[in-house]
Amino acid sequence: MALRRAQELIEFLLKGLLLLVGADYPKSHDRALAFFGVAQAKGLEMESAWERGIGALSRELAEKGAPAFYGESPVTEEEARRAVEGAASVWEGTQRWWKECRTG
Repeated sequence: MALRRAQELIEFLLKGLLLLVGADYPKSHDRALAFFGVAQAKGLEMESAWERGIGALSRELAEKGAPAFYGESPVTEEEARRAVEGAASVWEGTQRWWKECRTG
């Protein structure tokens, strides 16, 4: 359940950021590529390490989220812990990035 909730948090954060910058969001669960494409096109700056981390985590959790939620794929305690820690990092990074965008 933790892995699925982490995936949903990242998905909704990226959806919100896309809407805040005036872009539509894709209907897929992995919205990272769309967000970073829009951010680049609008000239919005971000740390490349943060971008790569979110992209990799979003892809991984989008693939594993539904099967884990429905019990089709077992999730280890370590995988769940990493997913939750990753989602927390995305949450913090998203807040920081948005504040920087608003304050210039």
